[in-house]
Amino acid sequence: MGKKAKNKDKQDTSSSGSTSSSGLLDPYCLPKDDKVHINISQEVIITTEDKIRLSIHKYVHARSIRSDWVSPLLLLVTFLLVFTTTDFHNNFLFSGDVWKGIFIVLMFSSIAWMIFAVVYSFRHITTIDLFIREIKKIR
Repeated sequence: MGKKAKNKDKQDTSSSGSTSSSGLLDPYCLPKDDKVHINISQEVIITTEDKIRLSIHKYVHARSIRSDWVSPLLLLVTFLLVFTTTDFHNNFLFSGDVWKGIFIVLMFSSIAWMIFAVVYSFRHITTIDLFIREIKKIR
């Protein structure tokens, strides 16, 4: 094929709107007004199975930590409802004041647990990009 034939192919490809430089698309089967952009460049990561398993385990654990504050919040709501709606009586070997004290301690312990869970979840923020960096070992 001569220089004129190569130039003619380049002109035909650019006039049809196709931006394929590799010849993957036939420029004659596309309408003149359509534009095709080919972006098939990829980045390949080669690693071992145990490194992938460890990275996935860390990622799943970090994602599960993000919702650990829900349980103490629901317990706190339950204890608040019990504390505000119940008239504590002498039952099950304890006086009413002891039951009241038990629920106050439970409320404060669930508040402390919730604060700890929220702080801990913000320290373990993870994204897909951080996961990929972990596999690549980019810091």
